[in-house]
Amino acid sequence: MAELAGDHEVHEAVGPPLSGLEAGSAIALGVISLLIAGVLPVLLAALVDERRLNAQGIGLAAMLEALTMGAATGLASAVLKPVRLRAIGVAAALALIACDLASLTVHGAGVFLVRGLAGVPEGLLLWICVGMIARTVTPERWRACCSPR
Repeated sequence: MAELAGDHEVHEAVGPPLSGLEAGSAIALGVISLLIAGVLPVLLAALVDERRLNAQGIGLAAMLEALTMGAATGLASAVLKPVRLRAIGVAAALALIACDLASLTVHGAGVFLVRGLAGVPEGLLLWICVGMIARTVTPERWRACCSPR
């Protein structure tokens, strides 16, 4: 009977049981949402080198992006239902691509705006991944594949 209850928890969170491809896709969305954290210092330093951002702005831009990502993840988990996740994932990924491409052309305060806006689709992608992990019967196993080594 415990297995049925566990299956019900997963069904309530993400629909029918996930195939390997679907689970891998949800994990990939979480990785994509956090991937920018690894290259953001390089991106922002390049903007400083090109004199489109000052050195003090590096921390502010990174902080704005992290704050909006956290806020978007929290707000999505409080407000959104886990339906049409593919559409949300595709739309968020496209919005993130647009923000990242816009970062190539902005100067000064525009950098803060674009990087702050980039946190929103990153947060939505992270919400999809975290929602899948947190509501499964064995979240520790799913989380292990995403944890830094």
